[in-house]
Amino acid sequence: MPAFGISTAVTALVGRYIGRGKPDVAVRRAHLGFAVAVTYMLVCAALFIIFRHQLISLFSVDEEVQQLGATLLVFAAVYQLFDAMYIVYYGALRGAADTFVPAVATAVLCWSITVAGGYAISRGVPRLGPSGPWYLATGYGIILGLFMYLRFMRGGWRSINLDRPATADTVPNLKMAMES
Repeated sequence: MPAFGISTAVTALVGRYIGRGKPDVAVRRAHLGFAVAVTYMLVCAALFIIFRHQLISLFSVDEEVQQLGATLLVFAAVYQLFDAMYIVYYGALRGAADTFVPAVATAVLCWSITVAGGYAISRGVPRLGPSGPWYLATGYGIILGLFMYLRFMRGGWRSINLDRPATADTVPNLKMAMES
């Protein structure tokens, strides 16, 4: 949850600095937000790995459940870094008004990798058990995190004009709202 709070702050800061005509400061604030988020997430990841058996034992005394849970915490630990990357840079892209492509990429990757891929691997390679879908979920996190970071760094958002006035052509239903 802290990463989402940081992402919200990054959204506001990126929008603010773009509005002030300082896109380079916006980039620095996005990177600072990522540094804070990734520090937190990597501490969590370290705790997940180091204390995985102790953490799982809080929820079950069953040895099989503990072993499986400890294994899945390793996947969750790896996911942390890329989740922070996704969350923060998606927020930065929102602040820069670059929302359509990131939203489509998130939906397509989620449905294709985690949902369809998770189903396929659970049916096609059942010996992997719950780890199978987690391999894909971790891959999804890595791909999505890198996608958001690279999209932000490419800087296509710099050409988006946030200063144009709202008109009936640029904002759906504005004409109806103005007539009401």
